[in-house]
Amino acid sequence: MSNPLEGIEKTLEQYRDCWARLDFEGLRALWDSEEPEPTYLPEEVDSPLFDWDQIEAYWAATRAATRRIRLETWNLRVREIGPGLATAVYDMRWVGDFQGHARTIGGDTRVTAIFRHRSDGWRFIHYVEAPLAPIVYIKRFYERFADSPPAKRKM
Repeated sequence: MSNPLEGIEKTLEQYRDCWARLDFEGLRALWDSEEPEPTYLPEEVDSPLFDWDQIEAYWAATRAATRRIRLETWNLRVREIGPGLATAVYDMRWVGDFQGHARTIGGDTRVTAIFRHRSDGWRFIHYVEAPLAPIVYIKRFYERFADSPPAKRKM
Protein backbone atom coordinates (compact mmCIF):
# COMPACT_ATOMS: atom_id res chain seq x y z
CA MET A 1 0.00 0.00 0.00
CA SER A 2 1.27 3.48 -0.80
CA ASN A 3 2.16 6.03 1.85
CA PRO A 4 -1.15 7.71 2.73
CA LEU A 5 0.29 11.24 2.89
CA GLU A 6 2.04 11.00 -0.48
CA GLY A 7 -0.88 9.21 -2.09
CA ILE A 8 -3.48 11.67 -0.81
CA GLU A 9 -1.30 14.61 -1.86
CA LYS A 10 -1.28 13.10 -5.37
CA THR A 11 -5.07 12.67 -5.32
CA LEU A 12 -5.51 16.31 -4.21
CA GLU A 13 -3.20 17.45 -7.01
CA GLN A 14 -5.42 15.59 -9.49
CA TYR A 15 -8.52 17.02 -7.78
CA ARG A 16 -7.28 20.61 -8.20
CA ASP A 17 -6.37 19.90 -11.83
CA CYS A 18 -9.80 18.41 -12.60
CA TRP A 19 -11.55 21.47 -11.15
CA ALA A 20 -9.28 23.82 -13.13
CA ARG A 21 -10.26 21.99 -16.33
CA LEU A 22 -13.92 21.59 -15.22
CA ASP A 23 -13.41 17.86 -15.77
CA PHE A 24 -16.27 16.33 -13.80
CA GLU A 25 -15.66 12.84 -15.17
CA GLY A 26 -12.12 13.15 -13.81
CA LEU A 27 -13.51 14.26 -10.45
CA ARG A 28 -15.78 11.22 -10.37
CA ALA A 29 -12.75 8.99 -11.05
CA LEU A 30 -11.13 10.32 -7.86
CA TRP A 31 -13.93 8.75 -5.83
CA ASP A 32 -14.14 5.08 -4.87
CA SER A 33 -16.66 3.79 -7.42
CA GLU A 34 -17.39 0.79 -5.18
CA GLU A 35 -18.49 2.97 -2.25
CA PRO A 36 -22.24 2.31 -1.85
CA GLU A 37 -22.93 5.40 0.28
CA PRO A 38 -20.58 8.27 -0.54
CA THR A 39 -20.96 11.47 1.45
CA TYR A 40 -20.37 14.87 -0.14
CA LEU A 41 -21.09 18.20 1.57
CA PRO A 42 -20.00 21.29 -0.38
CA GLU A 43 -20.25 24.48 1.67
CA GLU A 44 -22.86 26.07 -0.63
CA VAL A 45 -25.35 23.18 -0.39
CA ASP A 46 -28.01 23.05 2.34
CA SER A 47 -27.96 19.30 2.93
CA PRO A 48 -25.37 16.54 2.62
CA LEU A 49 -25.40 14.42 -0.53
CA PHE A 50 -25.53 10.71 0.31
CA ASP A 51 -25.59 8.84 -2.98
CA TRP A 52 -24.18 8.91 -6.50
CA ASP A 53 -27.36 10.30 -8.08
CA GLN A 54 -27.32 13.33 -5.74
CA ILE A 55 -23.60 13.91 -6.27
CA GLU A 56 -23.91 13.61 -10.06
CA ALA A 57 -26.83 16.09 -10.02
CA TYR A 58 -24.74 18.53 -7.95
CA TRP A 59 -21.83 18.23 -10.38
CA ALA A 60 -24.16 18.75 -13.37
CA ALA A 61 -25.57 21.95 -11.83
CA THR A 62 -22.06 23.12 -10.91
CA ARG A 63 -20.82 22.40 -14.44
CA ALA A 64 -23.65 24.52 -15.88
CA ALA A 65 -23.00 27.45 -13.52
CA THR A 66 -19.19 27.53 -13.55
CA ARG A 67 -17.15 29.35 -16.16
CA ARG A 68 -13.79 29.00 -14.39
CA ILE A 69 -12.48 27.87 -11.01
CA ARG A 70 -9.11 27.47 -9.34
CA LEU A 71 -8.40 25.68 -6.08
CA GLU A 72 -5.42 25.80 -3.74
CA THR A 73 -4.92 23.40 -0.84
CA TRP A 74 -2.44 23.57 2.04
CA ASN A 75 -1.89 22.44 5.65
CA LEU A 76 -2.66 18.83 4.75
CA ARG A 77 -2.77 16.46 7.73
CA VAL A 78 -3.34 12.75 7.08
CA ARG A 79 -4.01 10.01 9.60
CA GLU A 80 -4.51 6.30 8.94
CA ILE A 81 -7.64 5.07 10.68
CA GLY A 82 -7.62 1.45 9.56
CA PRO A 83 -6.35 -0.86 6.85
CA GLY A 84 -6.68 1.06 3.58
CA LEU A 85 -8.50 3.99 5.20
CA ALA A 86 -7.21 7.46 6.05
CA THR A 87 -8.60 10.83 7.06
CA ALA A 88 -7.36 14.10 5.67
CA VAL A 89 -7.88 17.63 6.92
CA TYR A 90 -6.69 20.63 4.92
CA ASP A 91 -7.33 24.26 4.08
CA MET A 92 -8.70 25.15 0.67
CA ARG A 93 -9.08 28.39 -1.26
CA TRP A 94 -11.41 28.59 -4.23
CA VAL A 95 -11.60 31.42 -6.76
CA GLY A 96 -13.96 31.32 -9.69
CA ASP A 97 -16.31 32.86 -12.20
CA PHE A 98 -19.92 31.74 -11.87
CA GLN A 99 -23.24 32.54 -13.48
CA GLY A 100 -25.08 35.21 -11.53
CA HIS A 101 -21.88 36.94 -10.43
CA ALA A 102 -20.56 39.89 -12.39
CA ARG A 103 -17.09 39.53 -10.90
CA THR A 104 -14.78 36.74 -9.81
CA ILE A 105 -15.51 35.52 -6.28
CA GLY A 106 -13.67 33.28 -3.86
CA GLY A 107 -13.16 32.20 -0.31
CA ASP A 108 -11.34 29.99 2.14
CA THR A 109 -12.76 26.85 3.72
CA ARG A 110 -11.54 23.81 5.59
CA VAL A 111 -12.03 20.30 4.29
CA THR A 112 -12.18 16.98 6.05
CA ALA A 113 -12.28 13.83 3.96
CA ILE A 114 -11.99 10.08 4.25
CA PHE A 115 -10.05 8.17 1.61
CA ARG A 116 -9.92 4.48 0.75
CA HIS A 117 -6.83 2.96 -0.85
CA ARG A 118 -7.49 1.23 -4.17
CA SER A 119 -5.12 -0.20 -6.77
CA ASP A 120 -5.20 3.13 -8.65
CA GLY A 121 -4.53 5.28 -5.57
CA TRP A 122 -6.34 6.91 -2.67
CA ARG A 123 -9.99 7.66 -3.47
CA PHE A 124 -12.56 9.83 -1.71
CA ILE A 125 -15.48 8.17 0.07
CA HIS A 126 -16.46 11.10 2.33
CA TYR A 127 -15.91 14.83 1.73
CA VAL A 128 -17.05 17.81 3.84
CA GLU A 129 -16.26 21.51 3.39
CA ALA A 130 -16.40 23.37 6.70
CA PRO A 131 -16.67 27.11 6.07
CA LEU A 132 -15.35 29.60 8.54
CA ALA A 133 -17.86 31.34 10.80
CA PRO A 134 -19.02 34.76 9.52
CA ILE A 135 -17.22 36.55 12.37
CA VAL A 136 -13.91 35.00 11.22
CA TYR A 137 -14.56 36.07 7.60
CA ILE A 138 -15.32 39.63 8.71
CA LYS A 139 -12.22 39.78 10.94
CA ARG A 140 -10.04 38.57 8.03
CA PHE A 141 -11.67 41.12 5.72
CA TYR A 142 -10.77 43.98 8.06
CA GLU A 143 -7.23 42.64 8.53
CA ARG A 144 -6.70 42.30 4.77
CA PHE A 145 -8.16 45.75 4.19
CA ALA A 146 -5.68 47.25 6.66
CA ASP A 147 -2.77 45.38 5.03
CA SER A 148 -3.76 46.14 1.44
CA PRO A 149 -6.65 48.58 0.97
CA PRO A 150 -8.43 48.30 -2.37
CA ALA A 151 -7.99 51.04 -4.96
CA LYS A 152 -10.20 54.07 -4.43
CA ARG A 153 -13.29 54.03 -6.61
CA LYS A 154 -14.32 57.04 -8.64
CA MET A 155 -17.95 58.05 -8.62
